[in-house]
Amino acid sequence: MLATELNVTGAWCAVSSSSGSGSGDCTGYGPYVDSDAIFGSPYPVFNADRIWKAVDPAAPKNLARLSATGITLYTGNNDVIDANTAVASRNVKNRLDALGIPSRLVDYGNGAALAPTCNGGHNYGCWAPAFADYVPRLAAAFAAAG
Repeated sequence: MLATELNVTGAWCAVSSSSGSGSGDCTGYGPYVDSDAIFGSPYPVFNADRIWKAVDPAAPKNLARLSATGITLYTGNNDVIDANTAVASRNVKNRLDALGIPSRLVDYGNGAALAPTCNGGHNYGCWAPAFADYVPRLAAAFAAAG
């Protein structure tokens, strides 16, 4: 998301990464918006952001749809991207709280509190212990739902 927010010109020449084409820097101004992006383009150019706005998971109207769903967020703060993800996770948690939606935020910071394998980054060393924490909670929720 940081790449797309920083490079409006990249939206004009986005190509599918799955097609094997595209340099990743098609305008010389930075990374492009991948046409495979699950939420579409966030750019407000010729209504290109219409899908993004409709499904943006952090938008209050979309969060409100989750009123009967428990949500767990995991984040670390290893580097610039993770630090921004941590801020975004806290913002989403605050929105969930304001809407009365049950949620849990696990901000494992530099990873020391989560596991010895976790350095606070976006990597398997942190994902594995996060899943180990989450899966039993998910199984318990399914069991409680019958």
